Amino acid sequence: MKKENPQRPLSAMMSVLSQGGITAVPTDTVYGLLADATQEKAIEKLLRIKGREQEKGMPIFVASLREAKKIARIDKVKEAFLSHLWPGKITAILALKSNAPIAKNALTGNGTIALRVPSHPLVLALLAEYKKPLTGTSANRSGLPSCRDTACIKKQLKNLLPDIIVEGDTLSPSGSSTIIDFTKRPYQIVRKGAMYELIMSFIG
Repeated sequence: MKKENPQRPLSAMMSVLSQGGITAVPTDTVYGLLADATQEKAIEKLLRIKGREQEKGMPIFVASLREAKKIARIDKVKEAFLSHLWPGKITAILALKSNAPIAKNALTGNGTIALRVPSHPLVLALLAEYKKPLTGTSANRSGLPSCRDTACIKKQLKNLLPDIIVEGDTLSPSGSSTIIDFTKRPYQIVRKGAMYELIMSFIG
């Protein structure tokens, strides 16, 4: 594991990700563990680091709504809804397209995928440069609190650290993303989190 200065981490992170490695970075909620969501071995490594069961699946970061439409089935109504909320702290459960290049062990196995366009500039820059979806799971041991600084990551994951930890400021307290299941009628709030009131103003 090596540290990386937040001013110039993109090339180093892309190199690690392309080789199936894991990076820990600040996001718009908490610190996250990023892996190439198209590589099964990378997901296996991430799951070992977190001590997490594969069956749970995980959220996937994409660069934009346009990229999300390549992976999930998003009709005009859902597109209009998400265009008001992304980038942001909203995770959308959507029907997975049959040809989506997502590793099977990153999915729940029920034909859906959890997608989010984060609003953190570093993560968005990485997604734009790397041009592949990345995992958006929190950088903590499964069952333990999420981390808002790198000291927490090193303490929790000391036995199996990510390949790169991007050093940054301690993140301000932030609620987890609100999760909406768009495969239900009406749309179902799976987890109430950040931006909940704004979401409800659209749902009515």
